[in-house]
Amino acid sequence: MGNRLAFYRMDQSMVTDYPLVDIPEVDWVPAKGESRIAKAAPTKYPMAGETSHKVTVGVYDMKTQQIIYLKAGDPTDRYFTNIAWSPDEKTIYIFELNRDQNDCRLVAYDAATGNKIAEIYRETDRKYVEPSHPIQFIPWNASQFVMQSQRDGYNHLYLYGKDGKMIRQITRGSWVVMELMASTPRRKALSTHLTSAVLFSAISGPSTSKPVSVPCSTMAKVITTPL
Repeated sequence: MGNRLAFYRMDQSMVTDYPLVDIPEVDWVPAKGESRIAKAAPTKYPMAGETSHKVTVGVYDMKTQQIIYLKAGDPTDRYFTNIAWSPDEKTIYIFELNRDQNDCRLVAYDAATGNKIAEIYRETDRKYVEPSHPIQFIPWNASQFVMQSQRDGYNHLYLYGKDGKMIRQITRGSWVVMELMASTPRRKALSTHLTSAVLFSAISGPSTSKPVSVPCSTMAKVITTPL
């Protein structure tokens, strides 16, 4: 169990209400004095180009019961996502994106003070960058982590050092990594769930199971990759 808890705080007070209504179910039976008439149930929804919500990231220390917020700057038109902790719980890593979601940065913060330590990685694209997974540190090497990225057109795994330098691309090919399932410290290997619309003859390394046919002529497989 950890000693700190990271959380998102969202301020939607500046976002315009979007009109919705709450319509009773057909079999709903009103109590005395209640009506079947639909009730207004507006929700906060930022339309394209209009003012969006603002999010800050906080850290609650369970020993001191104190809260600090990461000093990430003005949160206007920015997204913070996929929080990850360093193995020693002293550093928080988050992906930060602009509202257009075509400029993504992995940034490290001091978990005790909220101060920014460094920008570890940056990825841009003419259309879209989608960080869908937090970084994952290697259990047998606290100075290295695995990051998922679609920068070559397919979601693959990359091995990085804490200094932001890429050590190597772990997986490669015309197929998609769906999930980093497990790590095996004894073998110093990663088990990965992947899918592909082609045969797996180009995949090297031992596998833990045979390919299984799934709909749409796509194949699924779990591979184990030594590090």
